[in-house]
Amino acid sequence: MTHQDHNTPRLMTRIVVAAMVILMALPAFAGPPTDFVEVKRKTLEEVVNQPVSPKRTENLRKIARELIDYDQLAKRSLGAEWDKLNETGQKRFVALLEKVVELNYANRFKEKASTKKYVIKITGEATRGDNSIVKTEISYNDETFTINYKMMAKDGTFIIHDVAFDDVSLQETYRKAYVPIIQKEGWASMFGRISAKCKDLGGTAAECKADTNGIMK
Repeated sequence: MTHQDHNTPRLMTRIVVAAMVILMALPAFAGPPTDFVEVKRKTLEEVVNQPVSPKRTENLRKIARELIDYDQLAKRSLGAEWDKLNETGQKRFVALLEKVVELNYANRFKEKASTKKYVIKITGEATRGDNSIVKTEISYNDETFTINYKMMAKDGTFIIHDVAFDDVSLQETYRKAYVPIIQKEGWASMFGRISAKCKDLGGTAAECKADTNGIMK
């Protein structure tokens, strides 16, 4: 066996190890759902790194407004209770829920020091059938939190029907919080609670108004 032949197995081992390292470094989650969220990520990162101002807050709310399918979020959050509302009631609930989510989303990025920057990166994707989860991680001032987007394929694109902040799902949170209130105290009480939450998050009296007249089937 020549010296070259003797070194061949060692060389091949090094090549295989190097290839494995390269493959491990490549993102294994780059699919259509990730591409969909990547467009949103770029916009969000640009906005959150603007100086704090009413315009920045409104831009953050606009991102949340356009990001989520609120009809789906509302319907999934209320479960069987959703069908007890008439069309007017469903629209009013969706409108109020939308304001709460917008304000909550904007408040997540409330702080902004001029010398610090938010860094947002996509960290994973999981897909089963038409349903996907795209995970993102936000770093700011030595702190990190996560926002995960749950979505479904529809009409050649994707709609986001749930968002989880630090693995806490909005859909599950609203279901656990509001469905028992509906069942024990009634719709007026539930609308009142959401209205109060909206105001606590900084919403105006007008946008947080809860009107429960003529909402039932």
